[in-house]
Amino acid sequence: MEKIKEEMVGYLPKSYKLLEGKLTLFSTHIAFDSYQYSGGLSLLKAIFNRDNEKDDPSFTLQFSDIKAITQGKHGLQKNVLEIHDQNGKVYRLVVRSYAEWEDIIHHTMS
Repeated sequence: MEKIKEEMVGYLPKSYKLLEGKLTLFSTHIAFDSYQYSGGLSLLKAIFNRDNEKDDPSFTLQFSDIKAITQGKHGLQKNVLEIHDQNGKVYRLVVRSYAEWEDIIHHTMS
């Protein structure tokens, strides 16, 4: 399992919610690991983000589970990587360069 690319990204599980974490592309799958905050910052997040998802938002998708990779938009931000799985779920991630991620994912999957 070779690590090909890794980047700090923002995950958009909802249109008004951004979670920070690390997106990693491996030779067989892609994974997002969410960062949990500690200390005073976690208290502030709990106050302002009352609808916290109970489950860990981290995910791993095997290449066989990926149906499509598309470019999304969030406000003025166009570097949104959308990963569509076979079940119809869409994972929206704010990355530094959509084109770079799209190229390397398609190259790795082929």
